[in-house]
Amino acid sequence: MIAYRLLCKDLSFQYVQTSSRLVYKNSKPDFIVSTHRPLTEEEGKDLMSKRTMDCKVSHLHAAPSTQSQQ
Repeated sequence: MIAYRLLCKDLSFQYVQTSSRLVYKNSKPDFIVSTHRPLTEEEGKDLMSKRTMDCKVSHLHAAPSTQSQQ
């Protein structure tokens, strides 16, 4: 299981949880089955805070920047 957040078109974030499993055929990996579940803001922040330091990316916690085009 992994929890992450997606940036939406309106620049808000949606927290999502994904669970996956590898399916074997004849003792070889054949395909992956994944399910995705939207999380509430509270669930998402709770799961994100429980991540290990190996998974944390500092720039994901900053607000998205907008650039004006000239």
